[in-house]
Amino acid sequence: MMNILVTSGARYLGSHTYIALLEAGHSVIIAENLSNIKNETVMEIRDIADKKLLFTRLM
Repeated sequence: MMNILVTSGARYLGSHTYIALLEAGHSVIIAENLSNIKNETVMEIRDIADKKLLFTRLM
């Protein structure tokens, strides 16, 4: 198991990468600035992952 940081993790490619890494057994943190991202999108990623979402907001 590795600790992995996924930048732009709330966008299309980043969110799919996040899910795939979780399914592979890795510990993953999302870093995102949330520009043009709806709160619902982040909640949907959390629901799909079915795990607590580790998220860092970039400024």
